[in-house]
Amino acid sequence: MIQSMPSPPRKFHPPDSLSPSRLGIFWPDVENNEHCKLRALISTHKYPKLVKSPFAIAGSLLHKWVESSWKVETEDELIPLLAQLKMKNSYQILGVSIEQAFSKIQWVRMRNHFLRLAKARIGTHRTKQSQESRPTPTKHQPLSNSGLYSEYLLCSPNPGFKLRGIVDELYVQDDCMTITDFKSGNVILPSGELKPLMEGQLNLYGLIAREHGYKPEVYLQLIGSGSSTRTWMFDDFAEASARKLVEHFQDYLSQELEVDELSKPGPDCWTCNLRHLCFHYQQIAPEWWSDPPEWALEHRWLGIPADLWGTITSIVHKNNMFRIRLLLPNGKLSEIKGLTEEQLQCDDGSHLEKGQTAWFFNLIRNQQNKNSHNFNVSGYKPHQRAWSLTIFYGETNNVDLDSSLKSS
Repeated sequence: MIQSMPSPPRKFHPPDSLSPSRLGIFWPDVENNEHCKLRALISTHKYPKLVKSPFAIAGSLLHKWVESSWKVETEDELIPLLAQLKMKNSYQILGVSIEQAFSKIQWVRMRNHFLRLAKARIGTHRTKQSQESRPTPTKHQPLSNSGLYSEYLLCSPNPGFKLRGIVDELYVQDDCMTITDFKSGNVILPSGELKPLMEGQLNLYGLIAREHGYKPEVYLQLIGSGSSTRTWMFDDFAEASARKLVEHFQDYLSQELEVDELSKPGPDCWTCNLRHLCFHYQQIAPEWWSDPPEWALEHRWLGIPADLWGTITSIVHKNNMFRIRLLLPNGKLSEIKGLTEEQLQCDDGSHLEKGQTAWFFNLIRNQQNKNSHNFNVSGYKPHQRAWSLTIFYGETNNVDLDSSLKSS
């Protein structure tokens, strides 16, 4: 059932709590920060979200696999871990398991990529305790004098704006606390320095520990792929840096935020399930369709988001399927085929019609032509189908389509 296209918000109130990873995007000292601040904030609001694409879900799954590989100590444990995580998280799209959304070759490649990354991590973790010996804390279980805690929720106790996030591992022994975060990639820049956003995230966890009154030594540890591991003390300098970020963000809390000042269209758009509400994305995407940005051309398979919108110039019914042709905002023509009658039905009882504006998000591209404008949403093989396709409708335009088509 197609819904009416929601109006992109131009202003909104900031959230009263954020995780250290999201707040880290606002780090004022990071130059050339390419992350979208709007995505970090708007995801905390109850706006209608797009269904995640299979590639976005697979990316999240791979990230979880690699971050969880610290649990194992031998290569023989990697495959059972992979199966365990799939079962635990039960990744499905509209009732279809994630494996069915890909070809066997694609799935094997992802699995092998996980194995390559995970093997580099085996034996690098400082603790050799088995998973069975780790306490399983309740949501707000207080820390004991000593113990090793996995997936521990840390939340700042102060009124007003709150920092809250789940620590991968928290180890307490006597007067020493170590907070560890596991990353799927490298945590060190080519210069040998820690990546500022990751360092800032860990410093924020250290700040939460301080706010809970934990005064003894606090150590922060980042464990990335390969040998990219760093440990440092949460000293006065690190605490001042973390407080600076919190104070920097608190300036936002007393005002409505301008969407235009926060959004940053780019690679983050591909995995953003709120991009249909981003005014900047709607402006720049038609330019990408004509002239793909450099990051989309260089990436092996990412490409630009598989979205299109425009005015319907024709709807053809053949073999129980529908084919729609669109006149895009950039003046190009596009064809979307393989649509069912149910997919064209609007929530007001009508159906999409010629002259109407329509938006199509999460189409599926042929990976051999990742920047194509033509799509088939119901391919012969499961991995060729647009499982997470979302369609919105707009008003019917009273324009001379024949003249527009001739000029295009």
